Amino acid sequence: MSVRRIPPDEVPRDRSAIEGDGFTATFAAFDASPRQDTWHHHGDHDVVAYLLAGSIDIETPDDGVIEMRPGDLVHIERRTVHREVYLGHIEMVGFDVGVGPGRIEANEQTAHDSQDNKHATIEDDTEKDITDAFE
Repeated sequence: MSVRRIPPDEVPRDRSAIEGDGFTATFAAFDASPRQDTWHHHGDHDVVAYLLAGSIDIETPDDGVIEMRPGDLVHIERRTVHREVYLGHIEMVGFDVGVGPGRIEANEQTAHDSQDNKHATIEDDTEKDITDAFE
């Protein structure tokens, strides 16, 4: 067992600062031009993020747009299909807990068509069940 301290000037801003067995801890800092992310989910990972600066709008088919502002803490449950819009200078701390691939793209057209077929095509061209995600 150990305790690991990373001094502020050594904390990476573009990748995970700490990685362990089934988890990562990340501090991200970047200037974002307004853009909408693609539909995706994080597979069997739960994501928790605390926003320090900037603005992130998170959209899900079920919940609509959730506005994340400085001081907000958000939990994105595993397999929750969503997309984000980043605005301004973003600073956030994130924790990812889970196994397997951490980000799985959902083709937007196929995802919206999933209202009928309950499936979305993901990046590796396999089918993953996202039952009711886009109803």
